Amino acid sequence: MKHTPTPWQRGNNLFPDRIFDLKEREIAYCGGQNTSGTANAKHIVHCVNMHDELVEALDDMIKYLDNNGKESDVSELARQALSKAKEKEQ
Repeated sequence: MKHTPTPWQRGNNLFPDRIFDLKEREIAYCGGQNTSGTANAKHIVHCVNMHDELVEALDDMIKYLDNNGKESDVSELARQALSKAKEKEQ
């Protein structure tokens, strides 16, 4: 099963602790209109919406380093991070 398509958005002032898709269908409730619930919703939305862009950037960086013979600790760290990010997609 696939997750709800991105981008996601945080609710308005009445529901700042909830996450919605672009059709305003609720995806998640983050536990109450308190500082923690609102902050969690904001963090989740930011992370989810940046995921694909970050995976693509890491992938491009690794390809660039591989094509230019620049194998290093940085490229290995990028490979490990990319592997973890893609693992969660499946």
